[in-house]
This record gives sequence, C-alpha cells and structure tokens, in this order.
Amino acid sequence: MQIIISGLRNIKLTKLEILGSHSRRGDCFDNAYIELFFSQLKTEKFERSQKNLS
Repeated sequence: MQIIISGLRNIKLTKLEILGSHSRRGDCFDNAYIELFFSQLKTEKFERSQKNLS
C-alpha cells in the first residue's frame, strides 16, 4: 500500500512540477529553510500582536 501511495504522490508532484525531497531519513538540514521561514513568521506575528495590545 505504501508503494502505491508513494507512486501517486510522485505523479502528483510531477504534474505540479514540484521536486520532492531527496535527502536521507533523519537529515535535519532537509527542512532548514521551511523551519526558518515559519520561525520568522511566528516571530513577526507575535511582535505585531504585542504592539496591537499596547
């Protein structure tokens, strides 16, 4: 079942012209950019909400 789902995922990614992750399992640098993005997003949202409360 997992092979079928993986194949369908790859077909969908190909249709959307998206390159999936190719790193090894447990590679902490694989998500580094997206983790940085969400960290900054949360920080900015928190700072804005603090200003609105003042």
